[in-house]
This record gives sequence, structure tokens and C-alpha cells, in this order.
Amino acid sequence: MRDRSPKMLVLGIGNPSCGDEAVGPAVAKRIRHFDENGVHTQIVPSDASSIIAAMKGFSYVVIVDAIHSRGATGAMHVFDASRRALPSGLFEGYSTHEMGLDKAIEMARELGGLPPKLVVLGIEGSSFEPGDPMSPRVEAAIENAVSWIFERCESFFLAAPKR
Repeated sequence: MRDRSPKMLVLGIGNPSCGDEAVGPAVAKRIRHFDENGVHTQIVPSDASSIIAAMKGFSYVVIVDAIHSRGATGAMHVFDASRRALPSGLFEGYSTHEMGLDKAIEMARELGGLPPKLVVLGIEGSSFEPGDPMSPRVEAAIENAVSWIFERCESFFLAAPKR
């Protein structure tokens, strides 16, 4: 019998060896370490095919990635990508992404591969060079992102229909 319960995924995107680009994987690892409520976590490379494949079969996906909008380092930006495109340019050009996350999501939308609920947490970075450490403000933002996600997890599972 197939499990029909709603599923939530926290998808960390980024390169752990490129400064603030490591924030997505760091958040996913923290969620994995602390949560036993059925929230799945995955860390994927920044290519479109990996992102699209990872989202398949989930009801709610939270993607965590570094952005560079020239805002305050460590600031967290929340985007509901379920029904509208991400602002262009925030997830490309400053990181190792071959195709920006915004374009990968739009490709998934065109292919009918978006989950019903898709939220992107963009954490403002300032250092993206290979070998750089994560900025202290981005490191501090990891706990804020984890708290934000756990609050949504609780709401998601409380609202989910019981099977």
C-alpha cells in the first residue's frame, strides 16, 4: 500500500566549500539533526535536474539557498514560489549555479513538476569564493531559518488531513 500522507521536504542548495553558498546545506543538516517529525531533508547540487528531481512526490517543499541582493548579510527573504516566479537575478550570478534557482523552478512549473506548496528561503550572503568560511551573520541566520521552518512544519502537519 502506498503512503498517502502529506510529505514535507527541506531542500538545501549550495556548495559547502564556497563561503556563504554553504547556508542551504547547513540548514538542511540542522533540520535533519533535530527533527524526527517526518520532515525529509536533502542536499542537492545547484543544477536544475537535481532540484526538480528532489521535489518530486512532496506536498510542501522549502528550498534554502544563498542570495545576493545587496541587502544586509544574514537577512532572510521568504518567497512563495507556488504560484509566481521568483524575482530574477537573486539566485544567479553570485554563486556557483549554472542555471539560477529561479529558472530551475520555472522549468519545473512548465513541466508540471512543482509541489502544491513551494517556499524559497533566500539568506543574504556576501562571500562566495571557494575556500572562504561562512560569514558570521550567515552562520547566525541558520538558527533563524531552522526556527522558521519548524514553525511551518508544525502548521503543515496540523492542517494536513488525517488518513
